[in-house]
Amino acid sequence: MPDQLGYFRDHLEAATESSIRSRRILVLLLATSLLVFIAFWNSRNSGWILTHVQWAQKIEKVLAKTSTSTNSLSDDENLMKKKAGIYQIENVEEAQHFHQKLLDLRAENVLYVRVPILGFAFDINDLGYFGGLALAILLLWLRFALWHERHNLQLCMEEANSGDMKAVYRYLSMRLLLTIPPSLASTEKLERVWRWLARGLFSLPALAYGLVVGYDLLFSDALTYDLWIEVLFFLIVAGLSALAIHILWDIDSVWEKFAVRARQEINDSYRPAPPQLT
Repeated sequence: MPDQLGYFRDHLEAATESSIRSRRILVLLLATSLLVFIAFWNSRNSGWILTHVQWAQKIEKVLAKTSTSTNSLSDDENLMKKKAGIYQIENVEEAQHFHQKLLDLRAENVLYVRVPILGFAFDINDLGYFGGLALAILLLWLRFALWHERHNLQLCMEEANSGDMKAVYRYLSMRLLLTIPPSLASTEKLERVWRWLARGLFSLPALAYGLVVGYDLLFSDALTYDLWIEVLFFLIVAGLSALAIHILWDIDSVWEKFAVRARQEINDSYRPAPPQLT
């Protein structure tokens, strides 16, 4: 940090720490969103794990039939017999063992969702409750962190002395994350694209949880009390995601104003000094 910014050290450190805090919460939020999405994806009726279980059950029946009967097999049964060869299953005992292994795998890794680090597990039917609650808490936490990041960045811009604006801007642009500060040298054409991609990260929690709620609504016979709670959680998650994205736009606006003042300082430094009158 330049010596001339010594008076400004506390402001710069506060802005940097608020950005680091937002980044850590975002990483935790994205990891939770990924866990919710994977748990939902594996539990679908058309999921691969359940499909393998159904194939194993059919293979067991086909091998049991061929061991006790000489009748011809249907097309579907011949297909299952070919799959038995792919799985390297040669008899009924191996088919039963394979089927049981898949059932155990599904029970341990699909029907029960294990939470990393925390070490507990919950039933897949409670994914709507626990997933929505976890995402809502993390998004609320992120919203406060982003608010502090915006506030600290604005304080730095307002408190920077004339002549130090360029140094403050470059220091913060190297330290702060989740935003794409405008370039002081030239305008990059991809800046807007990267900004939209950054916004997309904040929409992933609502998207992941929306898939869970939408799937439950689609395959439910009636709107139960549990489904209404999931819908409520989805509205909260979507609303908090929108608030976080709105704060990011505000942070971009602060950066734009910051860049205008920094560019003006750079332009002023290149202007020739007026001639001295003698």
